[in-house]
Amino acid sequence: MPLGLAARLGIDLAAAILLLSALAYRITGDAAHEWIGVAVTMLFIIHNALNWR
Repeated sequence: MPLGLAARLGIDLAAAILLLSALAYRITGDAAHEWIGVAVTMLFIIHNALNWR
């Protein structure tokens, strides 16, 4: 697997896991929920920048 593809898949997997953990608000709490949301937003921006065609 090429390095670029592995990096893109890793970013997508990290965003998916963080999104699911952000939805678990009762478990993560308020502060973690907000920081996870910021991380998901940043990964979304990086995802779009890397997959722009």
